[in-house]
Amino acid sequence: ARKIPLIIYSSHHEFEQTNVSSYFLPEGVAGFTEFLKGRVAIPFNGSYHDFEQVIHHELVHVFQLSRSAEDFRLHYRNTYAGPPLWFTEGMAEAWSAEWDATGELFLSDLVLNDLLPPIDGLWRYSGTFVIYKIGQDLVRFLEREFGPDVVPAVYDELWRSVTFEEALDAILGYGFRYR
Repeated sequence: ARKIPLIIYSSHHEFEQTNVSSYFLPEGVAGFTEFLKGRVAIPFNGSYHDFEQVIHHELVHVFQLSRSAEDFRLHYRNTYAGPPLWFTEGMAEAWSAEWDATGELFLSDLVLNDLLPPIDGLWRYSGTFVIYKIGQDLVRFLEREFGPDVVPAVYDELWRSVTFEEALDAILGYGFRYR
């Protein structure tokens, strides 16, 4: 519904010094979407492939914010069932990049070392790269098992639900349990 400001930095060093975000940006951050103003900030690291993937990833976040804002505008409620980080980052990864050896490595390591928690315990990995890969795998699983429209359907259901789990259960429709 509106233009999205896309701020591109010529290096990661310049990106780390941005005043678009008041937070410290560590080396591993490849870009971010500012939630209040909807701006996207991305450094160019020399790889057009990586650059394109990060733009797609951040534009998925713009889509998520837009959907949430529109639902809030049309169906105002005192409480909002926001999706968890594994879902938002997993959706952005699944819709912007193919599953790769890095994801396979992280998930295999978690499984082999018995460190993969149930879905309701994924908050332990919030703020880490692992949550992106776990989320990507979970979103891809949902799309494989329930069809490509399952993720947008969850967003359609969120405004009606008290919790994300309730929205997911309503869409999957057969008593899916979050644990």
